[in-house]
Amino acid sequence: MNKNPVIELLVSSNHLKPEDIPKFEVGVKITNNRSHSIPFDLSEFELYVNSERNMAWDLIVNNGTLMNIKISPGMNETISWPIGEAMFQFPGIYELKLVRGNAVLKQMVYITED
Repeated sequence: MNKNPVIELLVSSNHLKPEDIPKFEVGVKITNNRSHSIPFDLSEFELYVNSERNMAWDLIVNNGTLMNIKISPGMNETISWPIGEAMFQFPGIYELKLVRGNAVLKQMVYITED
């Protein structure tokens, strides 16, 4: 069994219509596979949308309320935020990348014209 925490980039949907953008959520799920509690600092993550760093993510994650999370053994923590309007302005294809050090997680989001 891998003893490193498992990190997932979450999106509420990969396919959206423009009217769904305000409800769109992006977040992370962290699973602790270790035998002891682990601290986890969300401020270590950067989110990029089509290769541009997303400032809305930075403001939310670095506001201090959820920076350091303690996750019990065998448990997971899921955190997400409704920041679609700060990420998507037009219909199109968007690549989301969550970066922490050398680790990169990706999700594609498709916004149709209707």
